[in-house]
Amino acid sequence: MRLTRIRRSTDALILAAALFLCMAGARAGAAERGASKPAFLVATRDLPDPIFQESVILMLPPGSSPLVVGLIVNKPTRMGLGQLFPQSDALGKRTDKAYFGGPVDVTAPSVVLRSSKPVAGAVTVFDGVYVGLDPRLVGGVLKDLSRVRDLRVYLGRAQWAPLQLAGELKRGSWYVVPADAEEVFSARPGDLWSELVRRAEMLRAEASGSQSLPFTSVSAGLSVSEAAGRLPRRALAQGLLN
Repeated sequence: MRLTRIRRSTDALILAAALFLCMAGARAGAAERGASKPAFLVATRDLPDPIFQESVILMLPPGSSPLVVGLIVNKPTRMGLGQLFPQSDALGKRTDKAYFGGPVDVTAPSVVLRSSKPVAGAVTVFDGVYVGLDPRLVGGVLKDLSRVRDLRVYLGRAQWAPLQLAGELKRGSWYVVPADAEEVFSARPGDLWSELVRRAEMLRAEASGSQSLPFTSVSAGLSVSEAAGRLPRRALAQGLLN
């Protein structure tokens, strides 16, 4: 029993390190090879945190911060883009929904988009797909969508210290599976978690008995409202989804 616990702990730490190095490699090699395929964190069926239950999180390439950052991609909110940006010529009449990106800074918008040309200041996550977390960059992108084919706006983000994420992996809270741009922009986000969790469970079943790991390793005026910023982050997050 003790050997099993030690092995699980070691596997979780290796998996967390592999995930981090995979994302680092994606960023380091993007200029030479194009963006490498990143990873999804997929909530297991028994993850207890209601904020993250049935979540699919796109893990982002690491930046200067030591934190591990991702965006929940399968939870649209009740808020249309026209409601969030009523003064925007590009978005004022759009009815597609903003997405809940995670419980950190839920009044700060982020974007993931496809563009025919690189977006200055944004990070490449797939070939032709970019993410912007800086509200100033987001504001600039949303003023001109002429080169944008697909767009998702997220409120908030998920983030961990590396050892914190390793602990959650050790407890069996997450699967790690390869990510795909088509899944990020899925027209059926409500089905994405169930599809990916089944895929992860199948991979785990196929890998059972093997020693290898089962998976490949805002500025003013842009926040939703000043009042919302004073609410506890979990209360605000729940309000976006309920």
